[in-house]
Amino acid sequence: MPTCPKCHSEERQVKAGRNYSGSQKYRCQGCGKKYTPDPAPLRYPQEMREQAVRLYLAGMSFRAIGRRLGVNHQSVINWINDYAVEMPRLVGRWVSRRAITGSRNDSS
Repeated sequence: MPTCPKCHSEERQVKAGRNYSGSQKYRCQGCGKKYTPDPAPLRYPQEMREQAVRLYLAGMSFRAIGRRLGVNHQSVINWINDYAVEMPRLVGRWVSRRAITGSRNDSS
């Protein structure tokens, strides 16, 4: 029987459905925590997601990327949207580093 990650109890663990990847979820009747003891890995590797973003930035359409990588075009759209959400944080970190180090390549 799985162990609750919150209260560490091995007793009173009941099945509570499955998560999106199909792994079994459990609920601890002691503390009410829902958890997945052995979650399945992401279906597509991070490298494939990054390749999809690069192809999109190069001008390829969602459907063309999907055909090229052998995935559904909606997955490609989701990956691009995830990247767009992370972009301001990544750019902000890059800009703040440049401001702190004062690294600029212009000669003015």
